[in-house]
Amino acid sequence: MDTIEVKGNEDLGALSPLRLEYSDQIFTKLAEVLNEVHQMNHSTRFWKLITEEYVRAVINRIQELKATDVKAAPGLYPIVVNSLPDRRQKIRRGTKQLLNYLKTRKNRGLIYQLIRENDLLLSGFKDIPGFKEETGGVELPDQELIIAGAGNRKIRKRLDELAEQADEPIIKNVIRQIPKIYVEHFRPLYDSVELFDPGSKTFHVMGNFHLGRRQLTIARYIEEGARLIWHQNGAFIGEVVYKNSRYLSHGVADEYRTWGWQLTEKDQPGKAWFLEKFRAPYEEKSQESKEYDLLLCFPKLRPQVRDELLESGAQILRNLDRHRYPRILVRPQLSGSLTGQIEALQAMIADTRAELSTGRSPMAAETASAQCVVQMSVPATNFMECIYMNHPTIGILNNKQPTDLIQPWYRFLEKRGVLHPNAELLAEHLNRIEIVDWWSQLISSDGYQEFKNKFAKKNLVKKGLLL
Repeated sequence: MDTIEVKGNEDLGALSPLRLEYSDQIFTKLAEVLNEVHQMNHSTRFWKLITEEYVRAVINRIQELKATDVKAAPGLYPIVVNSLPDRRQKIRRGTKQLLNYLKTRKNRGLIYQLIRENDLLLSGFKDIPGFKEETGGVELPDQELIIAGAGNRKIRKRLDELAEQADEPIIKNVIRQIPKIYVEHFRPLYDSVELFDPGSKTFHVMGNFHLGRRQLTIARYIEEGARLIWHQNGAFIGEVVYKNSRYLSHGVADEYRTWGWQLTEKDQPGKAWFLEKFRAPYEEKSQESKEYDLLLCFPKLRPQVRDELLESGAQILRNLDRHRYPRILVRPQLSGSLTGQIEALQAMIADTRAELSTGRSPMAAETASAQCVVQMSVPATNFMECIYMNHPTIGILNNKQPTDLIQPWYRFLEKRGVLHPNAELLAEHLNRIEIVDWWSQLISSDGYQEFKNKFAKKNLVKKGLLL
């Protein structure tokens, strides 16, 4: 591949098919050049696990890399920001890396002791009740990778030579900017992985990509014949055709365990283990009386949807019967831009009876504190958390690329008043119903139970019945 065909300023969010197209092109190029400079012949799957953070960073700043001849020195570590990182960001990342390393430096020996003594290894299940007991696996700790010194500068020189051979500026920049952890310092880290009969090992993984010792070890083991099983950890997966996290985890896995559904041969219907960690804090809070009639749950206010979401929220608050719903909590999504989201939502609810959440209280506790949760955009992980716990929920359907699998269930939920095309119709429905009666009838129906078992299958069984 000699070029990356960057188009206009299209949305490259997590649901963008163009993001997946760019990812494929960049991973292919990185695998090619890193294999060459390190004199390896590893699969693209291996390099996907290793370089995922850098690929995210490249896509975030792809227009800049296309238009500029970047001469800045590459950083030590990948930094996922929307433009080339400045000196302050590099220092902050390096400091964070060092502090995390000091906290986890003793884990290296434990990681390889556990791998030597066990064939079934877990990553990302530490806070998931019951998974370890059901599988018999052991959770691997992580160790932050730390690098120091100049490293092997000859490898960087070979990499720069490859960059100069590229015709396209973006290819030159992508290669030049590969962080040092993947180039000068990679081989010693790679060689430090201790191998114990890789072909007998199976790794169960849930969660985001992050290049620590655990992920480096898993990447090398699967390249040597170990089996990798990845578990679903978000509601969009299975409902949306193009979902970046599914593309990555599905691409590297030998088997993909879902919350009950199946789209491809690699998918295996499993249980909604990720939702199980929601259960205990929810049940503890649900024993108390309801503080709120409704919880309006907002997704991240991205620029592309910000105005529409705020208007929908304002419309719901204007149209709701004030006597029936006098106590309303509005919750922003916890994210790096939380302050800006809180300010935007505060302006939206300035003249209403609604209260604004800080967004920092546990989602499970705030869900349990409300009689019904209003999802400002579906798909949403909290929508499935509510389904998992049979907690009343209603939402605005905003899936522009639904899978064939989910569409019949969306129609079912629309007919039963759970999903609505806009805020006005949602508010009208809430003004017509008695929430407890409406929801009780819904969850006792065969259709609801079938939907739940396919998209949020319970992990606990009692008296032969799925809870």
